[in-house]
Amino acid sequence: MSIRDMEHEIAGLTDRAARDELCVEDLSQSTFGIVDAGIAGGMLGTGIINFPQSASMGGEL
Repeated sequence: MSIRDMEHEIAGLTDRAARDELCVEDLSQSTFGIVDAGIAGGMLGTGIINFPQSASMGGEL
């Protein structure tokens, strides 16, 4: 996949997310996760890395 192909795919995902039209298949092949620690705050939240993800970023979103 070229950089241009990735840019096109990301733009399509962004558009579908803005219209609340994402489906399970759009999110099932991710390699990076973002975790919201929620009301408890970042010190009490622990992110989980689900297969096939390789990393996760946590914070108070």
